[in-house]
Amino acid sequence: MILTPRCLCCILNRRLNEIYNSKINEEEKLHAQKYLIRKCSSLIRKDLTTVELASLLYSELKKLIKDEDPYKNFKELSYKFAYNFSINFEKRISQLNRKERLKKIIAVSAFMNFLDPSTNFGLCPKEAFKKIGQNKLAKDESKTLFNYLNRIKDILFILDNAGEASVDLLLVKELSKMGINIKILAKGKPYQNDITYDEAIKLGFNNYGSLISTETDSEGIIEGLVPDHVVKLLERTDLIIAKGVANFESIYYKRLEIPSFHILATKCEVMSKIIGTKLGETAAFFLVKPPAKNFSSNT
Repeated sequence: MILTPRCLCCILNRRLNEIYNSKINEEEKLHAQKYLIRKCSSLIRKDLTTVELASLLYSELKKLIKDEDPYKNFKELSYKFAYNFSINFEKRISQLNRKERLKKIIAVSAFMNFLDPSTNFGLCPKEAFKKIGQNKLAKDESKTLFNYLNRIKDILFILDNAGEASVDLLLVKELSKMGINIKILAKGKPYQNDITYDEAIKLGFNNYGSLISTETDSEGIIEGLVPDHVVKLLERTDLIIAKGVANFESIYYKRLEIPSFHILATKCEVMSKIIGTKLGETAAFFLVKPPAKNFSSNT
């Protein structure tokens, strides 16, 4: 999405707080914050996207605080909680038919998007798993997705936060059982608490599809921030399934014609208005719907 005044406040405050919470000393923090404010001002232009600004400032942040992976501890805790949950969850839904399993997995995957320490609506792992049973999708087009899955051959699955990835893996497993070719995209370098390519290998995503690295720490898939061959993946598939806010913003900005299905928690005022949900709700929906000639919906 194109940067708005509200987005600027959100992104800059997040980066300044990350400096404040870092391990560098007080003098270094103030110097780093001053530098980042100046850098932010120099980057602002009429066509600047939210993803571009957030990504460029995060790259600067990591240099300033001398930490390549500032969210490492949060990610490790998220993986621990999510792994244990996902094992039990997979057992509980094993007797359901495939359509119902997909629906359950998608709903939980959307809620797990709240495992995010960088927003007001974000939850720490312990809080998230206490509340997970309370969640219902405010916008649910999973039936439409299921019908379309029976008509396609290729999917690009774009990963997001670390903790939710254990549930996303269950979804990828289900898709692979349907005989669909899956390309799975993960960040090449750490960005906030997002899963990286190396972490995705440890979870086993490469066993269910072709795992691909973005090769950078870009928050989303935007030209100039990731290699061209990664950007082109968005146009060489039958369907995009994208997790999280930043991936939605990237695809919304590109105005793609490829059908894209988004699974997320609405943690942003601007985005929630676009989607048609309230802040703090979860959604699983098509931004670009499947072509009518290949699809008939019964939602």
